[in-house]
Amino acid sequence: MRATRVARDLTMDDLAAKLGVTVATVSRWETGAMAPRDEKKVRIATVLDIDVRTLFPLDGSLVP
Repeated sequence: MRATRVARDLTMDDLAAKLGVTVATVSRWETGAMAPRDEKKVRIATVLDIDVRTLFPLDGSLVP
């Protein structure tokens, strides 16, 4: 997720603001310490302009 965010020229602050979450939450998602809820996954994919299944594959792995 981090690589996709950076490729879109977004900071963690930017992404957090667009999603209505804290920077700490974005950081936890990016480090794998916590997984976003399904409804948030859809919003993240929309903001990052990437298919949700690409960003969050069904096998539970994350795009870096």
